[in-house]
Amino acid sequence: MDWSNTPQLIVAVTVTSYWACVLAMVLRSWARFRVSSGSLPKDRLEKRMWIIWAPTIVAWVVLSWSSHNLILKTHSENSTSFLYQTLLGCIWIAAMAALTAFVLTTRCWLSMGRNWSMAVTPGKKTQLITDGPFASVRHPIYALSLLLMLSTLVVVTNGPMLVVAAIHCTMLILKSWNEERYLTSTHGQQYLEYLQQTNRFVPTRAVWKLLFRQTT
Repeated sequence: MDWSNTPQLIVAVTVTSYWACVLAMVLRSWARFRVSSGSLPKDRLEKRMWIIWAPTIVAWVVLSWSSHNLILKTHSENSTSFLYQTLLGCIWIAAMAALTAFVLTTRCWLSMGRNWSMAVTPGKKTQLITDGPFASVRHPIYALSLLLMLSTLVVVTNGPMLVVAAIHCTMLILKSWNEERYLTSTHGQQYLEYLQQTNRFVPTRAVWKLLFRQTT
């Protein structure tokens, strides 16, 4: 049985499920809480970003189903070679990483509840969440989205997906910066202290504290 296409199927289903969940939360936010989900950004920067980002997300979903890994395809004639099997192994690992990123993201979404929003929403009253997944990094959802995108790129390596990945990662970095600016103006000193205690995407400080405690 040929299992070489299975990782792409896993990633395609995962990416589609991810954005289907986002759409469901947009609808739920209004239907249950009667609050804006930020699906139509009001912030000037995010309005401009969304013009580029929205079609990028559509392309991400489409390419995850329809395009192929050019590197793996190049070596497919010698599927028993060590190089091909190594590449296939890396692709399987990336597929599992994508699935893990989605599962962990759902935990973040649940921990946010009605505070979840797709964009900066001026005037919306939100609670500053600093526990759970947010105790280790300021933007765990974005960090996991980066992992999901990079995993997709490993599984579906080609030019169009590389462009999509570059745009998506750039947008996430800009969005995280913009949110930090907004939250600082909204929550003041409380958020400034939170900034000093956490990193943006990688929980290095939390890991370091854990290792330090275990060795003392």
